[in-house]
Amino acid sequence: MLLPYSAGFFVPLVIAWFLLYWILGGVLFSIIAFVFVHRIRRARFGCLFSFATIGVAVIAAWTGMAFAAHDLQSCELSASVTATAALETWIQQFACGIIPLTLAFLIGFVPLLILGLIFLSLSRRTDLSWIERGHAKGEGE
Repeated sequence: MLLPYSAGFFVPLVIAWFLLYWILGGVLFSIIAFVFVHRIRRARFGCLFSFATIGVAVIAAWTGMAFAAHDLQSCELSASVTATAALETWIQQFACGIIPLTLAFLIGFVPLLILGLIFLSLSRRTDLSWIERGHAKGEGE
């Protein structure tokens, strides 16, 4: 169930969760790829991980809002006219439901890690790329 004012809260929340998931997960999987895998198809992994991040962010934001529905409805917020007031209203809404929203974010990070590991294994590269094959041929001549 979405609240009447929830589109103005849901969309920025999805964007915030997406950016946090994408940055934190990207850093984590960059380290994992550098240490363990070494050779991956970066474009394939990047696309798969970005799409998974968007999906998980939407699900986590939706779930967090569902868990925090009572808390968000009990918040008394003023109408926002300016951009600054809208940002303050969004921050107040987030503060009202911070525990359920944060729990949904953390719970959403677990499937993102599992999906990231699956995508990392699907993106392993065992053969040489066309540029590496061309470079290897040029050295032998």
